[in-house]
Amino acid sequence: MAYMRFDQVSLDLINNVPLMAADGTTERVTNKSPLYREHVQPVQHIQSVPSVQSVQSVQSVPSQSYKQIPSQNQVPLSVPRMTPNIPQPYINPIPAHYLHIKGINHLISILGHPDASDTNKGGIAMWASPTLKAKGYGFLRRVEIIDEKIKSITPVQHYSNVYIYIHIKPNNEQLYKILSLTKDFYFDRNKELLIVRSGCLNTAIAQSAVAALYVKNKYSFYNVVNHNLLYSYYIAASKKKLMKSICNALKT
Repeated sequence: MAYMRFDQVSLDLINNVPLMAADGTTERVTNKSPLYREHVQPVQHIQSVPSVQSVQSVQSVPSQSYKQIPSQNQVPLSVPRMTPNIPQPYINPIPAHYLHIKGINHLISILGHPDASDTNKGGIAMWASPTLKAKGYGFLRRVEIIDEKIKSITPVQHYSNVYIYIHIKPNNEQLYKILSLTKDFYFDRNKELLIVRSGCLNTAIAQSAVAALYVKNKYSFYNVVNHNLLYSYYIAASKKKLMKSICNALKT
């Protein structure tokens, strides 16, 4: 089969090839100039362009620049974002080396930062008598918290790491009976200080109050044991009003 290039086809052949229109007719239009074809609408019959006055009479939508149209989630640049100046409460930062000691955050919130501390793990933090007096705990000589976890079974099962020092002057019989109440009681004979170990400051103070009131003959040892005052005072430490009464009893 021979092929023929398009530029080799004569113009007569192109003009004589019948063209089929969309309606199926083969009317010859290729041999006429496009400007004089019968199917082309004359220029004078085309609808004239509307006048400027008619265009202006149509209400148009005011156009805005894209820079003037704020998005839904964006504040316009022309309107600055105002942040209310709300004063923030001052938070006394806690040194990082205290955080590993259980319960020290609560103790710092009551007594402030300790007067001395061991920064190593397994260390100790201590509050001296002047600091305790300034915080309303003048009846205490010393408070310590140690990075330890000692299990206690009296008056209830708990873990202890808080130590308080309180001054009492028991006789030998009273001292023997006090130390028999719990293994969380210690006594320094030289300084006449009762050392009480407990899980927090309030429970330690409540337990020491039982011993102090017994030494002052406010309670008999019979009352302390039979009424289980060590347990009653331990539970009372969680109540604010009772705890205030216990502290007032130790101040006298």
